[in-house]
Amino acid sequence: SIVRAYSAAFRTRLLATTVQSYSAPKRLGFGGLVRYGSNPTPCLPRPLFVRGGATVPSSSLSSSAVEPEPTTSDYGGILGTLQPSTFGSLPYLYSSTKTTSTTTTKSNHKVLFILGGPGAGKGTQCANLVSKYRCVHLSAGDLLRAAKEDTSNVHSALISECLVQGKIVPVEISLGLLSDAMDAAVSKPAPGTVARSEYEREERYGAPIFLIDGFPRNFDNLQGWCDIMPHSGTSLLGTLVFDCPVEILQERILSRGETSGRTDDNLVSAKKRFDTFVEQTCPVVEALEREVRECKTVHIDGSKGLEEVWTETQNIMDGFVTNDVLSANSDLLTAIRSEDWEGYRALVAPDMISPEVDDTAPSTTTPPTPKVTPNGLEEVWAETQNIMDGFVTNDVLSANSDLLTAIRNEDWEGYRALVAPDMISPEVDDTAPSTTTPPTPKVTPQSMEVIPNLQREDPVSNAVVEIMGTTATVSYDRTFVLEDGSDLHFREMRTWRHVNNGWIMVHFTRKQ
Repeated sequence: SIVRAYSAAFRTRLLATTVQSYSAPKRLGFGGLVRYGSNPTPCLPRPLFVRGGATVPSSSLSSSAVEPEPTTSDYGGILGTLQPSTFGSLPYLYSSTKTTSTTTTKSNHKVLFILGGPGAGKGTQCANLVSKYRCVHLSAGDLLRAAKEDTSNVHSALISECLVQGKIVPVEISLGLLSDAMDAAVSKPAPGTVARSEYEREERYGAPIFLIDGFPRNFDNLQGWCDIMPHSGTSLLGTLVFDCPVEILQERILSRGETSGRTDDNLVSAKKRFDTFVEQTCPVVEALEREVRECKTVHIDGSKGLEEVWTETQNIMDGFVTNDVLSANSDLLTAIRSEDWEGYRALVAPDMISPEVDDTAPSTTTPPTPKVTPNGLEEVWAETQNIMDGFVTNDVLSANSDLLTAIRNEDWEGYRALVAPDMISPEVDDTAPSTTTPPTPKVTPQSMEVIPNLQREDPVSNAVVEIMGTTATVSYDRTFVLEDGSDLHFREMRTWRHVNNGWIMVHFTRKQ
């Protein structure tokens, strides 16, 4: 009966969003590339939600008996605040950046369930995901084991009994621990991070994806989540399931028990955990696949080598991260269309945008007024200025010609020699040679984004997303119809980076 748990383990693995690569044109010129930048119905609330020292009724204790799916199950609210949407024909789950961009706002969390039998490699792959994507890994088992050792926790004895006997801890306890851990994670600096720029100086995770390892384990867990978590702003992005034959799981558990120090890493406890996973968790996975299609459930063959599993896990994770990137990109375009420049600035790296210019302030470039002298010398001075302007024009046009030549030849060192230092933002890609990365002049949002004499804009098309851990690019076609009836067609690429306040745009290119 245990082996049947993985009878459908190697099914087709597809993500709705196909991530492709797009290479930005390297050449800069007038009339071509303009380059800017530096780089259904919710369930009713469950009456009991345990945090801290609250009590749990004894009837809530789950057993490892086979549990059929409740006939009254309602998983419709599991999406939380996420909304199925499309961007240039790419499907994604939209989440507003206005509620997720701050690291100090509690709730409004986005979650991936990470499931698999004991020893399937969930913890190993979660550690890799945290390192590359700045996710936050929360193991339901680790939280329960920590609570078991906490003598101040009134549930420690009950948790200990469940772990030793291979039973499932009451859902109210598990949800309380998970919710507290998620709130705490967004309120403290991310471990081991180093600020690379002013907007990363707080060194915090911004709107991270939470990896909930080992939950839900049965239908009571799943229904409890649906009843409680969406009402606090927590949304499910999808589920990763690591499939692995029982024989390999057993071998891994016994090998791990030699060094882990865990009381449940033994053959007796492992057998009970195998039975629990097969009889109660596997039906939950099937229900998620069948009933919650907007949240993708993706299977990964966990029996392969670590590198093979990690490669497949990255490819799948890129699809989930795409949801956040496209949400930010969508909000940015909405801010542009509505001329919401405050909203725009919240989604753009500060060093991309120059300070606002006060048109009422006296110009610092106005030449000083010459002293008026007797005998009509002021007229002589005026004529002298006019003649001198012609001579100075030679130098100005020479410098402008050299600048355009440097741009056409991609001679960025020569370009920098002719541009004020405060016009150019720091390099975005620390690994790219500085001589091949075009400088990024600072501009105002209006000058960078607004199309003059615009009558209407057609929908975005041909969108492509590429995810590179905490950096991403979104490229797409935009068509503008001007007031005179003519069309403008652009290919835009926006580079995004995951920093302390979520995803922000750090680079922008537009090719006509």
